[in-house]
Amino acid sequence: MANEFDEMLERATSELSLPAQDLARVVAELRKDKPVIYPGTLLRILGKGGDKSYKDLVEPFLETPNDPMIARAALWTLCVEWNLTSHFIPRLRNFVQGVSWDIGEDLRLAAFSIVGEYLRNNSDAELLRKLLAIFEDHTERQLIREAAYHALGRAVGRDYVELPPVSRPFDLVK
Repeated sequence: MANEFDEMLERATSELSLPAQDLARVVAELRKDKPVIYPGTLLRILGKGGDKSYKDLVEPFLETPNDPMIARAALWTLCVEWNLTSHFIPRLRNFVQGVSWDIGEDLRLAAFSIVGEYLRNNSDAELLRKLLAIFEDHTERQLIREAAYHALGRAVGRDYVELPPVSRPFDLVK
């Protein structure tokens, strides 16, 4: 069964939409208390192959303390795939600051990326201040400060090629 959903994810990634019966299976699986397929995979399929009408189904997954990667998949689906970032600004503020259950800070890193893109075309002084404070906070891990720097760069209109590569650490003082 997993292979079947992996194929759906591949199709959803390469096509504009999925057949209605495939989406119905993904939705039915997400609605189960204990889905047979990893919910993060289901959310990715829905994000690529579904539409904003599933917002109410996806939104509860933003609070998944037992698996932050599921919350990350939900956030990415809602904000990046479906362009609903403006609906989730309060949650993004929280995720950028960091939540206790996001042990590996994967959700936080995704939030930085989403916020950086959002601020390219939108104004939010509080989000901008949060990013700047995190970048300037020497008690934060290097990776987190670099992510804040990239988000700030994107917010002020820098292209990815103008920013240091994310694949290796860079000097945050320069």
